Amino acid sequence: MRHAKLKAQVVQISLFLYFLLPLLFFIFQFRPTLDIPWSDVLAALQNSFNQSFTATAISILLGSLISFGLFSLPDRLMRVVRQALLLPQILPVFFSALIVFSICNPFPLGFWGIVILFVTINLGLASVLIHQAATQVIGPYAVVSQVFALGRFTFLLKIWWPLMRSHLLSAFMMIFVFCFCSFSVPIIAGGGRSTNFEMLIFEKIFIESNWSLASTLCLLQILLVTVLSVSLIRDPPEVHRELKVGSYVRAKPMLALIFAYLGLYWGVYIKGVAGSLMQFDFLIQFRDQLLQAFLFSAKALALFTALNLVLLYAWLYHYVRSGQTWHKLIHFVSTSTLVMGFSFYLIFALRPSYDLPKLVLAASILFFITLLKVFLQKPVESLRRQIQVAQIFGLSSSTIIIEVIVRQLKPQFFLWFFVISLWFMSDYAVSKAVGLQNLSLGTLAESFLTSYRMQLAYAMTFLIFILNSVFVGLLTLLAKGAYVAYKKSAL
Repeated sequence: MRHAKLKAQVVQISLFLYFLLPLLFFIFQFRPTLDIPWSDVLAALQNSFNQSFTATAISILLGSLISFGLFSLPDRLMRVVRQALLLPQILPVFFSALIVFSICNPFPLGFWGIVILFVTINLGLASVLIHQAATQVIGPYAVVSQVFALGRFTFLLKIWWPLMRSHLLSAFMMIFVFCFCSFSVPIIAGGGRSTNFEMLIFEKIFIESNWSLASTLCLLQILLVTVLSVSLIRDPPEVHRELKVGSYVRAKPMLALIFAYLGLYWGVYIKGVAGSLMQFDFLIQFRDQLLQAFLFSAKALALFTALNLVLLYAWLYHYVRSGQTWHKLIHFVSTSTLVMGFSFYLIFALRPSYDLPKLVLAASILFFITLLKVFLQKPVESLRRQIQVAQIFGLSSSTIIIEVIVRQLKPQFFLWFFVISLWFMSDYAVSKAVGLQNLSLGTLAESFLTSYRMQLAYAMTFLIFILNSVFVGLLTLLAKGAYVAYKKSAL
């Protein structure tokens, strides 16, 4: 028993150090400089705050309206629509950027371009968070208020707002932190005088080569993100009540807002992909670049997959042995794309041969915990009783992971891996942050988008989606074969 606990502690410490590697690198490698151009820094911080605050406020306001529309749907359809609303947040940023660039032509680069893209990505998430919170805390108040003819305005002012205030603040802070730390959106939608804090760090690294100041700004950003994230670490307590839906929490006119958002998003994307299929012969003209990008992305994805499987097994092993989840604070400390990228940009020599390790390591730290929390944490935690029973019967940790967790949660693991590999293949922000010199599928697609070759960009997203589906399908077959071999060896 003591040996098992020691192994679990070693795994926990190893994972902890791995995910804090960039922060540790900065602490031991650099001394903060006091020669800081405060006028530039304050202007960038103001831009970051204004962009994030405006986008988050719009998302929360529209999300509140959409939540009333969700209550107007039948339960089964409501669950489907909620999943559809989350997809813009789950899909790679490039997909949303491509859709917004197609709708807004010409696209307003700068402040409003960044805000529009932030709202497009986060509106669905805000709607679902507010709807979930209302389902938990409003309870029977809506029907009681209707029985006593309180009136919708009075209900919203005296009941809905006081009960929902802390949850709205929590949702606001979550989306605000996502926007404040985003590098992928400003790098593709920024321009003019809208340079925010992430772009300022990027300029100090790759344009001015002022690494000392860039490292100081990175540490300042880590501090700001950690402070902003305190409210997320202390989530409002959940109060589960049965919600008896009355007319005061329903608003059928808001259904138009829901279907306008989803219709525009998916309608524009499907139309764009359909149009791009006719121009695949034009894409072939870039066959040399495509081949170069495909070969690099394939090698990178293979290494990325192997690393994520190791991290996943280590996380599951730690959870089985300890029953604790410990990664929430680490996620917010390691949120910044540029902190990850700059760290590995300096750790590895600036040679094309080092592109693979620095891209794979930075992307794994950025993507692994974020998507683990979204897709796997709660399903795995729901099996805690079964894990405890299996331990009572003396099953090994490996057997519990394979037979108790993976076998029951195969769809969740499949979805998690599909999304994380799609994020990786579509990435362009991490690639720029680590100073990637090789061409990848994501950076090639981003070059088409920023040069307004929209049909080629749509063709690239479709190609990435197909290649990712084939890769995940092959990996699924390999996993089935490995499980059969495992069962035979156990006999």
